[in-house]
Amino acid sequence: PFNMRGVNRGAFLQQQKMKEYIKAQQQQRDLDDDEVGFQLFVRQKIADQESSWFPAGMLKGDDKARALANSVVNGGFLATQYQNTLNQGVAKSLFSSAENQERLKDIAQSQYKLNRDALEFGYRLEYKALEEKLKEEGKENEIIQVTADMQEGAVKKWWEGVTDQVAGVFGQKKKTASKA
Repeated sequence: PFNMRGVNRGAFLQQQKMKEYIKAQQQQRDLDDDEVGFQLFVRQKIADQESSWFPAGMLKGDDKARALANSVVNGGFLATQYQNTLNQGVAKSLFSSAENQERLKDIAQSQYKLNRDALEFGYRLEYKALEEKLKEEGKENEIIQVTADMQEGAVKKWWEGVTDQVAGVFGQKKKTASKA
């Protein structure tokens, strides 16, 4: 016999996922042309595999975020550093607040039935100027995975590495080793 309950439940869950996606897309459309948004995504962490990203909300950027996004769009020598600064800001927004993490985990668990203890987070920069540039180049706006260690800036990490190496030459304990 054909199990209609399972089919209906699967269709219902798929419909719920689609509603969340449409809601996230609507939030993105609500941005003005000069506003910057960070479309948040979540996915199941699976060893040595990539799973699908699911929309999990939107953060609106401030004037600083818009300035950084403009610098990323315009390219140039420091474009990578500006991108890293955006990554750092999103990571701080996600990982510095237990409340934000719990909200995203709740969305992942309730909407998508993901294991809340094995999640990865990402974002996509939503900015009209970026979308236009990518369209001209024939590229897609990709999701950038964000991790907790991205909260610290690259320069700070580099400097800590240098000071640890210098300390090691003089037989002193390394700072980063004592943090572990």
